[in-house]
Parts: sequence; C-alpha cells; structure tokens
Amino acid sequence: MKGVIWLLFLVPFFSFSQERRNGETNNLLVDSLRNQIIHITSDSLIRLDANNLKVLAKQKILRPKRLLAFRPIIKENKLIFLDEQGGDVFELTEKDSLARIDNSDIKNFLIGSSIFIKNDTLFRHGGYGYWSSSNFFIYLDNATKEWEIYNISNTSR
Repeated sequence: MKGVIWLLFLVPFFSFSQERRNGETNNLLVDSLRNQIIHITSDSLIRLDANNLKVLAKQKILRPKRLLAFRPIIKENKLIFLDEQGGDVFELTEKDSLARIDNSDIKNFLIGSSIFIKNDTLFRHGGYGYWSSSNFFIYLDNATKEWEIYNISNTSR
C-alpha cells in the first residue's frame, strides 16, 4: 500500500516535469582569412584563434538589438548581420554598435532563405512568408542599398 501511495505521489513530478532552457542560442562564424572563430552571444563577440581556441578578443556590442536574431556573414572583410526573416542588413561599426546599411523594406518574407556571396555581391534565395514561398534570387544592390530581383536568364522576370 505504501508503494502505491509513493507512486501516486511521484507520478505528477515525472509527468509534469519541465525542461529548463537557456534562451540564448550560440552562433559561430569562421573567418578563414584571419584564421579565427567568432562566437556570437546576445550582446558580444568573442574572437578565438582557430588553431588553439584561445580567446583573442572580446567585444561588447552597444545596443545589440536582437543580435542572435541575425545571421552573421563576412563580406569584403567586414562582419555584417542579416535579419533572418526580412531584408534588414546591419554592419558592425568601429564604435561597437550595429548600423543599418540597407534601404529595403522587406519584413517577414525571407524566413528560411539561403544566404550566400558571389563576386562580392550578397544574395538570398527562396524563403517564405505571408502564406507563400518564393523560389527566386534577390541581391543587395550596392548603388541603391535595396534588395533587387536577380534574373537568371534573359527570359526570366
């Protein structure tokens, strides 16, 4: 009888247990030109030597503005951050803050899109948002600082 009482007492603890999670997702970026690994936290960048994993520098970001919600990428030896869901592009300034470098107004339309650089041009492919998915390429035009559709052939629109 005691065993049944203990079982009835312990079952709620196991069936309603909670998992404690750290709300911070870790992002890593490899800088092969400098032979470094950049660890991105919610408010700072930590640069590690890729050979021995020793900390080279810690850089606190002023006004990080959802740093972990951005996708980091290195373009022309500069660390830039792209919004995972939209078209916002930010650059890390010399004053340790993020400055927006684009003029686009794309919100919640590029969720899950692929990001890559070709010939020093930043591209995105696909993504979904607003109840539709896309299958086209866009690129960040350096002159207008806006995302433009990239035609892959003369007949594509």
